[in-house]
Amino acid sequence: MVVLHLTSAKFLTTLLRRGGSDDGVEVGGVDNANIVEVRGSDGVKLLGPDSVLASASGGKEQGSGAVAAIRMPMLKVADFKEVIQTSYAVLVLVPPSGKSWGQHEMEIIEVVAGQVVVALSHATLLEGSRAMRVQLAEQNRELLSAQRDALMANEARQALQGVMSQGLRRPIHSILGLMSMEETLVPEQRLVIDTMARTDNVVSTLINDVMEMSVDSRERLPLETRPFHLHAMIRDTACVARCLIGRTELGHVTLRVHAAADDVLEGLERERGKKIGDR
Repeated sequence: MVVLHLTSAKFLTTLLRRGGSDDGVEVGGVDNANIVEVRGSDGVKLLGPDSVLASASGGKEQGSGAVAAIRMPMLKVADFKEVIQTSYAVLVLVPPSGKSWGQHEMEIIEVVAGQVVVALSHATLLEGSRAMRVQLAEQNRELLSAQRDALMANEARQALQGVMSQGLRRPIHSILGLMSMEETLVPEQRLVIDTMARTDNVVSTLINDVMEMSVDSRERLPLETRPFHLHAMIRDTACVARCLIGRTELGHVTLRVHAAADDVLEGLERERGKKIGDR
């Protein structure tokens, strides 16, 4: 017995041979008269011992008579929307020496051909299932690796947040708490304390934005343009500069705001203040 695969190529190849040898060997062209005859018929065809199919099945070497060949559709599982070209295989049976095919034997061949079709289809499904399991296992390994990387990144982010909280946010909150306790201050000292409090609030909000610690988006620094008081912003900036220069003993800061300068402007208040401080 031999099963030959009829593909869209120009050659008929061995799909399954009794004993498992010579699988995948080219047998002959699909335009051969015997192959065309078998392919165009639904029933069993008897072919002479000199035919291509008889030679492929070994009937010629065994010295037997006519071989029986029948076309078998290769079943495939696919989406209904997908167009698949019909594929066939040819089952070739060689009778024992000195025996001939009768009507009863030919009916049995048709039944056997149906069983072979089912067996080949099951083998195809099993092969596809194994390939799918291998693919799913590989995808599972990739997902586990990505999960480990995500956990490591999250742990690193939490560690950095802890360092930022201990090294920056806690000292800033301590300074804000101490400044809020100061009550008996002269106006100049009160101006310095208020300016430092506003500056510390800005720094704390920036840290929260960078570390994504803000629970409410309203705590974030606004980036939209809005009216602000230029004179007050200049006084705050000069106050911070006076404190910094006083620590380094480089001189003193003199604040002069021209009376003709507009007080109420529109823009990014903190961005303008930063530019004034840089100058």
